[in-house]
Amino acid sequence: NKVAAVNERALVRDLYDLYFLYTMVKAKPNMAVLEKRLQKVASTPRNRNPKRMTLGQFLDKLRKRLATLSAADVAAELSDYLPGNELPGLGPKIRTPLLQLCDTMAQA
Repeated sequence: NKVAAVNERALVRDLYDLYFLYTMVKAKPNMAVLEKRLQKVASTPRNRNPKRMTLGQFLDKLRKRLATLSAADVAAELSDYLPGNELPGLGPKIRTPLLQLCDTMAQA
């Protein structure tokens, strides 16, 4: 469900949560749940989504979002949740493992 939330809400907070779950908790996405959620994608004014997506479309979108993730994005959305000393360099810290997760999901 957290992976689908990344897609549906487009919040850096969701990227951070996914990063934390994947790297610290060692949680793996439930691909059956993700596939089901991709068949009926929620859309918001912030994140206009098609009604359905393939896994490949979702992974392409996630990779593009990770490629454009900036320090300003991280600071703007996470400064209320994390101490200031944890924000510098957090973008690349999030990006690398989540790109690895994309590769893992693509092979599933």
